[in-house]
Amino acid sequence: MVCINFNIKENLWLLSIIAGILGVITIFTPAWSYIHGGDSAAGWLWGLYVENGEANFIPSDEPVVILGIVATIMIAIGTVLLLLGGILTKIKDREINLLYLVGGILPIIAAIIYIAGVAAEYSGWWTVYTINVASIFPFIAGGLGLVAGIMGLMEKRK
Repeated sequence: MVCINFNIKENLWLLSIIAGILGVITIFTPAWSYIHGGDSAAGWLWGLYVENGEANFIPSDEPVVILGIVATIMIAIGTVLLLLGGILTKIKDREINLLYLVGGILPIIAAIIYIAGVAAEYSGWWTVYTINVASIFPFIAGGLGLVAGIMGLMEKRK
């Protein structure tokens, strides 16, 4: 039997890096999709739209794209902060909890703005389209960033 001893308090930087990687995946995967019979479609936060194998961009004046671009920018900033926090912590051997916290909050807020904004703008959107990876990962990435930041702050208080 193999026993792995992993102390999460000593590896908060790793949580931040994992959260950052999830943020990168968020940007490059669909936020919503549709499959019905032989038809399928998927849309990315920033406006890429693939329908039945044909890629296009949704017009930039559509609210779903405007909300998505705002969310993408917020997720990208949070991702950079999470990755930067993890890398700097590993290099400098000093926790940078503020980067973890802000980097964790931004993706969560971005996902809420996007999901709620699309639901408010397009009645029944989420009954037709299915939430995909890019609508879920910001919550996971943000949660990991917040956990790393809060645990780091609690560790400093001891």
